[in-house]
Amino acid sequence: MHICTNIQMNTEKKAKFHHALGDITRLKIIEYLIKEKCKCICHIADNVKKDQSTVFRHIQILKSAGLIETKKENKFLFCCIKDSGKIKKLLEE
Repeated sequence: MHICTNIQMNTEKKAKFHHALGDITRLKIIEYLIKEKCKCICHIADNVKKDQSTVFRHIQILKSAGLIETKKENKFLFCCIKDSGKIKKLLEE
């Protein structure tokens, strides 16, 4: 892979990361998942006081940035923080 391609990929990854954390609702979701590790989207929606469809859109952005992963169990969607220690450290800086 060419060095320019690597730099562009890293830049795009950083941009997704900063975009994902550039919204108050997404920050609240991340902070909640740092404490709780893995929660159903309905519990996340209650915690951040947003409807589930809004939270789902935010979850997609966080997932795209590599901050969380999702898993479906029956009719429930669970969201889990990927690396809470690393993300918590970045948020404290």
